[in-house]
Amino acid sequence: MSTNWEVEGILFLRKKNKKLAIIIPCMNEESTISAVIQQAKKLNPDSLIVVVNGSSDRTAELARNEGAEVIEYDYPLGNDVGRAIGAMHAKADIYLFLDGDLVIPAEDLYPFVEDIENGADMALNSIDWVARFPAPHAPAIARYFINIVQGRRDLGLENVLTVPHAFSRRALDLIGKHTLAIPQLANAKVLERNLKVTVSNNINVLAINKKRDNHIAKAGELMPKAYDRMHGDTVEALWYLIGRTDRRGGYSQGNRKRKTYSRRHAYTRDWKAKRPAESSIVLSVTQNAVYLRQLLEQLIQYDIELIPIVHDASPQVIQIFKRYQIPFIEIPHFIGHDVAFAIGSELATGRNIVFHDTTIPIDSLSFIPFLQHLKHGQADITLNDHSRYLGKLEGMHAAHIGNCFVNIMARKNDLSASSMLLPPYGMNRNALERIGSFVLMSPCVAHLRALHLGLKVKPVVEIDYHERINETLKPIVLNQDRIIGDFMEGIYYWTQLFGKRGGFHDGDRIRSVLNNDWMMNEPVKNIQTPGLESLYWILE
Repeated sequence: MSTNWEVEGILFLRKKNKKLAIIIPCMNEESTISAVIQQAKKLNPDSLIVVVNGSSDRTAELARNEGAEVIEYDYPLGNDVGRAIGAMHAKADIYLFLDGDLVIPAEDLYPFVEDIENGADMALNSIDWVARFPAPHAPAIARYFINIVQGRRDLGLENVLTVPHAFSRRALDLIGKHTLAIPQLANAKVLERNLKVTVSNNINVLAINKKRDNHIAKAGELMPKAYDRMHGDTVEALWYLIGRTDRRGGYSQGNRKRKTYSRRHAYTRDWKAKRPAESSIVLSVTQNAVYLRQLLEQLIQYDIELIPIVHDASPQVIQIFKRYQIPFIEIPHFIGHDVAFAIGSELATGRNIVFHDTTIPIDSLSFIPFLQHLKHGQADITLNDHSRYLGKLEGMHAAHIGNCFVNIMARKNDLSASSMLLPPYGMNRNALERIGSFVLMSPCVAHLRALHLGLKVKPVVEIDYHERINETLKPIVLNQDRIIGDFMEGIYYWTQLFGKRGGFHDGDRIRSVLNNDWMMNEPVKNIQTPGLESLYWILE
């Protein structure tokens, strides 16, 4: 049975057997709260709960005057905690969440209610148009990245960081109402359980949202305090997903064979280094080596130590090395270029070392910037510069979005979309010894470890993957599952150092009011640089 009722000329159909609760957290919103409630009442809710926290104005009084049930705290609860409090207090089938400072017409709110009535578990408000901006901000990158991690790139930027949004009773029973205090975590739990998600409307709340002090970066801050909190929420959600799966977030290694590193002496025992070199180049060579002959012809003209790790290569590739009398390490099966780099790094004698996957065609001149910056002390690690790819999110590859995310996580926003995940890259001897050769097998961990150790990391020149790699090889070089797994390993490493929020602040949330032990803050003290022995899990 349904009931018909009309608001400002628009006909709404509400199912009688579906109880609606509307929850509005607010703090010092006396200028808007009455108008917000008036629009909410037009949806004929069974309960309308306003959670007032830390207000010094008439917000609570005005809400009561409008007939709302008011839950009042005389101190601030912190961002989003009020939503959880309101949800825990309500008993309903549909939970619609608004903000006390956003006056939204009832006809724009109704689609969220309708979608839950029709079987959705989470109804979202769209701001996906932000994905078409040329220079996305940190929260947009984080939102897009975690949706990719959860296999929902189709959602773009959509999640419950944006109001309005609605949940079914089933969804909140499954994820726990207290989880609403961390929006990204609540969103992640819904997606993890494969619940039905709809994008119900596209209300531009960014245009009507009040500009607050924490939305603007202060002197010395890399990002505004609000962005810092949001990034921490995303890290916490990813930490949760890792805990529910494994260090790689359930993603595979691809066809990488890390255990070959443990048996490396079987392949390298006959290797005899030439005299110590100023510079070394470690080459990962497979049957997909492109323009290998031309590259080798160029490199042998220089006084550079070459360490080719040839794995799963064709007889034709082997013959090229024999023809030019270039010593090489031969491994009969494919091991992955990161494993090849780790093995090759232990054989290199150069003070400066460049690592390159020969699947990516380049000429010898491309190595010069990587080595020159190392030689002259301008960097400890030199990266392939992929800053050009920090453009519109909707067209970016997961590798570039993930690089942006982890660089922001490490407070190195200036590195943009560049990391050790995308070779070629170079490093000096000191950097290699501090990072550890075997850690190169987990490139995102190696990258984050370098940043944590305070090494000077610098993008130096762009080697364009998309233009250089043919369409057949792109799925091999840019294997999304392997790359996302590498990011998750990096995030696991970072949260081991800095706690489940990666060192980001919690928005002054008072989680204790929710009476869930696991929701309590976990301050991280006395962060130490871990020794290499703490990273042995990479060898597993």
